Amino acid sequence: MRKSEIRKLVSERAGLDLLLVDRVYNAFLSCIREALLEDEVVLLTGIGRLYIEKKPERQVHDNLHGQVIVVPERRYVKFRSVGSITDELNSQV
Repeated sequence: MRKSEIRKLVSERAGLDLLLVDRVYNAFLSCIREALLEDEVVLLTGIGRLYIEKKPERQVHDNLHGQVIVVPERRYVKFRSVGSITDELNSQV
């Protein structure tokens, strides 16, 4: 589902103007982004949680040049859904 589809659905279900929904949507995403950048867990009740996970620095072997390369630590966003959604998805199979 794309941003435009979400905006339209929220506008219809809440009875709000598209411009207002767009401003709220952008503010919502901005808040989530800021929280993640500050290493906070974002809990979306009934859906799941977004959090930052870290991969430690590691060494890999470059077969082409025969050298060992150090891959620096990196952070990435992970999502973990709540059990009820996972159960619903699996019951529909």
